[in-house]
Amino acid sequence: MRPSKIRVAKYEHSATSKWVVEGLKSSKGKRSRKFFRSRAEADDFARDALEEQRQYGHKAQHLPHELRLSAIQCAEKLSVYDKSLEEATEALLERLRVSQRSCSLNKLVSEYLRSKQDKGLSRRHLQDLKNRLGKFASFAGEKTASEIKPEQIEQWLQQFGGENHNNYLQRLHGLFNYGIKRGYLAENPTKAIDKVKVAETEPAIFAPEEIKALLNAIPSRAVPYFSIGAFAGLRPREIERLDWAEIHLEEGYIRVRPKVAKTASNRLVDIQPNLRAWLNPLTRENGPVTPPNLRKIREASQRKIGLTRWPQDGLRHSYASYHLAHFKNINDLATQMGHTDTKLIFRHYRSVVTKDEAYKFWKIEPAELA
Repeated sequence: MRPSKIRVAKYEHSATSKWVVEGLKSSKGKRSRKFFRSRAEADDFARDALEEQRQYGHKAQHLPHELRLSAIQCAEKLSVYDKSLEEATEALLERLRVSQRSCSLNKLVSEYLRSKQDKGLSRRHLQDLKNRLGKFASFAGEKTASEIKPEQIEQWLQQFGGENHNNYLQRLHGLFNYGIKRGYLAENPTKAIDKVKVAETEPAIFAPEEIKALLNAIPSRAVPYFSIGAFAGLRPREIERLDWAEIHLEEGYIRVRPKVAKTASNRLVDIQPNLRAWLNPLTRENGPVTPPNLRKIREASQRKIGLTRWPQDGLRHSYASYHLAHFKNINDLATQMGHTDTKLIFRHYRSVVTKDEAYKFWKIEPAELA
């Protein structure tokens, strides 16, 4: 095919661009034009374009037949996707450059964990990341981050079911996103993997009678921890980090500061009358709310009252369920619990308990006041 003739012509259809260079070809082989304000600019561009055309024309004449045939075949395949050989080449070169910059998965995990530690993540969260990502790094062996394929991750995840599968997938997604930012890989292999569908189950909560028995059985030093969990709904880790200085009985609120909250946000949680009754005789000016050996204290008290189960976040779930049934204000409940919207609460706590059960729950007070 003869090259198109490059020429400069006057253009009458624009108030600013009066000259046009015709006979150009785009990277996809389509005809194109270039517009200029002056004849001099157009002449300079046309001169360079002609020189470039002559240089590439000379090179094209000396291309081996197999290479020219290969280029034609590749161009035809790419045309289906409206892409040029140049675009395909640049995309491949970028992948090769990323592959050369990549690192072992063990190194990526180490860097990622250090970055999370520098951001002040809790020890518990860091340990969870270390355990989960360490397992995958052991599976991957000596592979670099850019060599990990979606099908390899999917195969490895098959050993985990339900929410555990999704948790591992989420951690890996964060890891590879970090790798992209560091230039170790071009795209996230977890994007091609779907979460597994997990059947929603009603959260396990405590009956009012169980909470009452527990609070009356535990030593007084542990009463603040369990009463705050039940009647203020703070997360276990939030209570463990809570100081007495943040409990304002007279004003009627607990301040959960960013360094304490899971979401690193500041919030105020109302102290309900029955919670005030439990805290009042035990209040201190400052110091940790949670006593040492909490688990041993709790397990001994469970044995004492015959409470055999301890559901995860059971106190917090109980608080949410009884609060919604009694006060009927889902927006206020979301604020108290530190949620940004009501979706989670509506999905998990709607119609879990009756009004009578909720009334009993908020009337649980120390024996001498009951």
